[in-house]
Amino acid sequence: MTTETAKSKSISNWVIFGQYSNFGTYYFSEPTFGYSYGIFGGAQLFFTKNRRHSLKFSLGYSHYELHGQHDSGLSYLTKDMYSEIFSFGFTYEYIFFMTKRTNIYVILHIADLSYVSEYDYDDNNNKNDSYVLPIPRGSPGIGLEYKTQKRLSFYVELNNLLNASHIPENFSVGLKYDIGKITRNYLKGN
Repeated sequence: MTTETAKSKSISNWVIFGQYSNFGTYYFSEPTFGYSYGIFGGAQLFFTKNRRHSLKFSLGYSHYELHGQHDSGLSYLTKDMYSEIFSFGFTYEYIFFMTKRTNIYVILHIADLSYVSEYDYDDNNNKNDSYVLPIPRGSPGIGLEYKTQKRLSFYVELNNLLNASHIPENFSVGLKYDIGKITRNYLKGN
């Protein structure tokens, strides 16, 4: 890590990103039992002059392997199932340690608007249910970003820190590309 502090930017900036997430839990606390993951992409808006505060807007696909409850008429049976989710999410990010190449930040996953499909694991992968669900999250995390080039950076995050027993399993890795200078030059006519 370098210790030289980063210079403040004069205006807001846009960054595009793509990330892979591994899930040890389903939303708040239900543990997953198999390979559960998500693929996300979107845009991040830095809305303060010092570029410490930002909002991330993401579109993504998630796949969760779960032990679900199935209504047999007389009682509930535990049954293996999986959920596929297409979502639009909002996340707040605050950088509390900033250098020219390295940022350490906290995130708060605010909410998702999700289309959820649930399936049984059987010979036909029967679809149990599908629905649209607004999901308030309030899920904190922490991340480390390293700028490899002038506009390109790599980051890792630990997610859902409120569920301490699954901290190593809830993580994300991704890439960011700063398009702010490109859009500013285009708007100025350069």
